[in-house]
Amino acid sequence: MQVDVEDNAGVQRRYKVNIPGEDVSQKVRDSIRRVNGQLKVPGYRPGHVPEAIVRRNKDILRSIHSDVLDELHRNAMDELMTAVKGTIVHLSPDQVVLDTKAEKEGLTLSGEIEVFLLPEKVSPYGVVLAPEEAINVSDEEVKSELSRLCLILSSNFDQDLSSDATVTSSDFVKISMKTSHPVSGSPLSAEQVVEVEGENIPEELNRALSGRTQGETFEATIPLSISDPSFVRGTRVERLPATLTILEIQRRIPLTMEQLVSRMQPNSQETPLTEEDVLADIKKTVMARKVVAMIDRKVRELRKEVISSWGIAVPEKRIAYEIQEIGGKLSESEKEDLKQLLLWRMILDEIVFSEQIHPDYDVVSREYQQILSAKGEKMGREINRQAADQALEKARRVKMEEIMLRKATFGGSDLYFGQDGYFDQVGFSKFGIPAVPPGLNTDSHDHDHDHDHAGHNH
Repeated sequence: MQVDVEDNAGVQRRYKVNIPGEDVSQKVRDSIRRVNGQLKVPGYRPGHVPEAIVRRNKDILRSIHSDVLDELHRNAMDELMTAVKGTIVHLSPDQVVLDTKAEKEGLTLSGEIEVFLLPEKVSPYGVVLAPEEAINVSDEEVKSELSRLCLILSSNFDQDLSSDATVTSSDFVKISMKTSHPVSGSPLSAEQVVEVEGENIPEELNRALSGRTQGETFEATIPLSISDPSFVRGTRVERLPATLTILEIQRRIPLTMEQLVSRMQPNSQETPLTEEDVLADIKKTVMARKVVAMIDRKVRELRKEVISSWGIAVPEKRIAYEIQEIGGKLSESEKEDLKQLLLWRMILDEIVFSEQIHPDYDVVSREYQQILSAKGEKMGREINRQAADQALEKARRVKMEEIMLRKATFGGSDLYFGQDGYFDQVGFSKFGIPAVPPGLNTDSHDHDHDHDHAGHNH
């Protein structure tokens, strides 16, 4: 098998793989021997049908040629991966037919590959970023968070809520939604209960509901998950105009400070919590949020700096394929943001491979659980290999981002990453594991750092 790849610095390269006729013929004969035992031909025992008889059956020979061609393509890909410097991220093979002529004269596999390669003489360490200021948590911020906790941790609802009460933050609102499928035009309707400004509630829906009254019907454009068999996941998210009706509003009665202290008391802790303990935990929580916001901000800055300064050749076809797989109607600015994110993932994957970065396996476990949850699956004894591979990829990227950020050059880095810095103060051991102060182990206080959106496999 002779491999020839265009020698140029671009990402798009033509390739040609020449396979001698005797090699093609040998693989066809091997394949005929493998299927021989399954053939039932009058006058011949299974496994003893002459090759010439098998070849007379055009359907069987066409199937054998197809299987051999697939195998030759796989072998050619292995040879290309060895011959090319960088990672092959997209393959566009030319059409070719394997027939009896190719068994005599040989076969040429050709096409175009897209190669992703980081520039030489660039280092992922020591990237220069903008300085960061010290973190301060004010009394007002603690007071605001205290009020929020008293509300979201309450399980008591106002039974005498006025019929003209308007929807506000933290209300549970039962709504009906009516819209049409954007492709088929078929009507879609559903009822749903949402917590206004709760976790994972789209901002467009929060704005649409706020200030509305029970029984009110109105129009709004909101992101909805709709069925679409053309996408791998079978669904896609699209912003659609919908008719919404407020069916019911439920409002929680805030806890008193005494009730909050009791609610936050860990079962395993014998020493009772005090108000001072709770306020200290709340201050720590507010600080943790600010640290997470700093991490997200600096990772975005890191990504922008690396992409703009390293002069990376962009594999446009691979990125276009990824965007198509994600699906949904995107604006030009959203496409550009997604393009930058996908390119960043590819950069991280290359660095992870070259630096031999090993993930933190507690982060892998968390990512794995999140992926299964997004698929609507539960943890079981059998491992979902696809989800496990995606979790490993995501955990490696998070680890690489952490290493790059810790080794980046920017004013104030010691305030965050130095001994007794903010990371230590809020209990962060690594980027991928959230720190939750004692007593605040609720869904609303999951300080999750996750700037990954999907599995990405070159």
